[in-house]
Amino acid sequence: MKKEEGYIAITSAIIVSLLLLGSALLISSGNFSGYANSQLFEAKEIGYSVSEGCVNYVRLKLSSGAYAGGETISISSYSCIISSVQDQGTTYLFQVSVTVRNTMTNLRIVLNKLNLSIGEWREIP
Repeated sequence: MKKEEGYIAITSAIIVSLLLLGSALLISSGNFSGYANSQLFEAKEIGYSVSEGCVNYVRLKLSSGAYAGGETISISSYSCIISSVQDQGTTYLFQVSVTVRNTMTNLRIVLNKLNLSIGEWREIP
């Protein structure tokens, strides 16, 4: 009879240990997933900020006269690729691309030709 009681106690301890281990793994994987998502969000935010700097660079160049685009500029430790600027009559159209930690931000920008205000700012695939 005593052998069976010890067997039940050991089996119960193993089951409880496995349940606790499973709970710990589930919680830690959720934290890791949240960390990865926050890193992706931060990379996108940096990409948008660098893109904003690129757009302002293009606006400055256009305010000084004709600007063709088609160059790569550095902002801090990041680089931004500016496509060729297309004159669409009343607007200018161009794209900017920034890569931050393997996360790419591609934007299609339309500027009002009269005052160089942003008419469209859209992320493209």
